[in-house]
Amino acid sequence: MHIEQTMDTKKITIIIVAILGVGALIAGFFVYGLFLRKPETPPVTLTMWAPEPESYYAGMFTRLKEAYPFVTMTYRAFTDAAQYERALLDALAAGQGPDIFTVANNDLPRKLNKLFPLPATMYTAERLQAEFPDTVLRDFTKNGTIYALPLYIDTLALVYNRDLLNEEGIAIPPSTWEEVQDMAGELAKYDDNGLVRAGIALGGSHNIAHMKEIISALMFQNGAEMVNEGYSDAKFASLEGTNAFSFYMQFARPSSAAYAWNDALGFSRDVFAAGRAAMVIETAEGKELIARKSPFLNAGVAPLPQVDGQKATYAVYRGLAVSRQSKNSRTAWGVVLAFATNPAYAESYLGASGRPPALRALVNKYLNDPAFGVFARQALIGRAWAEPDPERVTEIFADMAGKGLIGADAFATLKAAQDAVTSLMQTR
Repeated sequence: MHIEQTMDTKKITIIIVAILGVGALIAGFFVYGLFLRKPETPPVTLTMWAPEPESYYAGMFTRLKEAYPFVTMTYRAFTDAAQYERALLDALAAGQGPDIFTVANNDLPRKLNKLFPLPATMYTAERLQAEFPDTVLRDFTKNGTIYALPLYIDTLALVYNRDLLNEEGIAIPPSTWEEVQDMAGELAKYDDNGLVRAGIALGGSHNIAHMKEIISALMFQNGAEMVNEGYSDAKFASLEGTNAFSFYMQFARPSSAAYAWNDALGFSRDVFAAGRAAMVIETAEGKELIARKSPFLNAGVAPLPQVDGQKATYAVYRGLAVSRQSKNSRTAWGVVLAFATNPAYAESYLGASGRPPALRALVNKYLNDPAFGVFARQALIGRAWAEPDPERVTEIFADMAGKGLIGADAFATLKAAQDAVTSLMQTR
């Protein structure tokens, strides 16, 4: 009897130990799963500012939320670029800036110390050069480090009134500046009070859209350098720069055979939209603004005229950058990379904004597109130059053109403008 009780006790003990062992094993798996499994990605909210409607980004934000549900984007739109710049600089100065904001391609020097660079482990300059036109490498990198990436690249092109060219028997728009010289005079019209229809809106000062960029493009084509390699001095007051500036000014000088523009006509874009200018130099965005103002205007677009030098046009665009103040800089750069380098995201933006592409893959896709073709091709020869303060430089160039209109010496005028830009560079 005693032996049987002992046997039963042992059996009970074994069962209890087994149960405890299984329980311990289950508990162990629970603890392992609780502490050693990969944790869930915490939610992140990123703020983004740009001088563009939110509708341009709506499709991208939706796609991003589906792919990365832990990321929430909040967007602040600005309708005025100058207001955007003021608000951005004030917010950054107060330590309350957005995680992501846009930077103009000629404005990197002024913004550089406010930006968190793209880590090379995420994306390299070599990849950027392979995936974007060369202007992006020049505009948005410094010493091999990337600071912004674009969604689009706009450029200067020749926009012309087909009806006015047809009336004068001009079947093909000019492709060289020499042809522009010849046609401008033919297309200009006069009455007893003087010039009433411009052959081309060119040569003026404040009332020429993209005046600074047009003069810069002419300087590029003539082989002028805008700033020195060390970015300490401006250099455009050279023989090449003077020739380009004099060429630009001839279209607004009554004594010139190419005289075709007068500042009294009004703002170039409005004058062209009203049918009182046969040709104008504009961007794709400017062409769209003209179409909205005058939807029935029979306007065509052609590449920016060239000289027998280096082919070039001026690139006008913005890039997405990450603030140095961002607490989620790597995630922010991940979003920018998705937007800028993934064709599906980038094409969503293009469809909403009506702007030309930036990615080489999309440039190639749109080469023959009736709306984007000219601008897509020109992205490959687009150029810009790094300005110490774009708004101030625009005023310097406008003053330079104003002096040119009253017959001031071209080189002396250019030299004074160069010195003013150098002063900005050295006091930046």
